Amino acid sequence: MLYVPFLAFHCLDEDEENKFFDIINTKANGIGCSLSRYLKRNNYNLSWIATQLIINPDSPFYSIGTLIGKRNKENHITLQNIHIFIKLLTRKSDLAELPKEKILYISLYYFNEIKNILPIQWSDY
Repeated sequence: MLYVPFLAFHCLDEDEENKFFDIINTKANGIGCSLSRYLKRNNYNLSWIATQLIINPDSPFYSIGTLIGKRNKENHITLQNIHIFIKLLTRKSDLAELPKEKILYISLYYFNEIKNILPIQWSDY
């Protein structure tokens, strides 16, 4: 007879569930960084901002970004990519001290301006 170890969690709130899901899947099989960032979006400002930049129709990443990290020709920017952009944008800057909504607004403006100034380069996959 084969014994398979099994562990179950119950009565967890949403944050605990997300935390356990993230820990289990990053340690066991390994989930992608983008999915991990997405799960942390409610507790980590940069993840929230990056998520908003993908799901907001006013964002230049709206039609080219993917939340789960699975790239294709149309959606070639991952949540992890945008997270890195935002981290670089706010690093060693007073921007990091602003509320996440203001950082989102500034990021939207910044990336939309890049898209408007360099439309050919922006759309060149």
